[in-house]
Amino acid sequence: MKKELYIDAVLTPADVQSAELNNICIVVDVLRASSTIVTLLSKGCKRVYTVETISDARSLAQSKGLLLVGERNGIKVDGFDYGNSPFELEGFEPDGREAVLTTTNGTKAVQKVSAAPEVLIGCFLNAKACCTRALELSYKHDTDINIVCAGEKGRFVLDDAFCTGYFATVLKEIAEFNGTKVNLSDAAQAAGKL
Repeated sequence: MKKELYIDAVLTPADVQSAELNNICIVVDVLRASSTIVTLLSKGCKRVYTVETISDARSLAQSKGLLLVGERNGIKVDGFDYGNSPFELEGFEPDGREAVLTTTNGTKAVQKVSAAPEVLIGCFLNAKACCTRALELSYKHDTDINIVCAGEKGRFVLDDAFCTGYFATVLKEIAEFNGTKVNLSDAAQAAGKL
């Protein structure tokens, strides 16, 4: 178990530094990619691939027989099975299938940190479980944790920052309960005040 842990909030994907890719990364795109991924998995989808482009999604779906899920600028992509909304998945039954997701912001953020030792997807739906797993991985890899906001078209957005602040608070509480001293970056502290 680590004696000390540093938790940083990266408020836009453009703020990701190469040194931060040595840490566990939690990507937050609360409205909506993160929530859609968590919903797909909770309904029994075996795996969700994330890709940046529509053409990559179509190619991967065709080669592996995947469900196509995604949007551009909030609108479902023509020819896709589902858009990027947990509500659209209400009657979804995956029958053990896998899916590929492409979105305007969230999947780009995932790709931006894909070189990290572990990348997790976080939203309010899975906050405690995601934080617990991030801490386990942080201890295993002896790394710190970055919470990366997907933002909107490269810009800061309040919903991701608010969720990131919640994650920083939950991570700190769990880690300190386990005897780990936690240092929050200024950005993580600011997000926690939202």
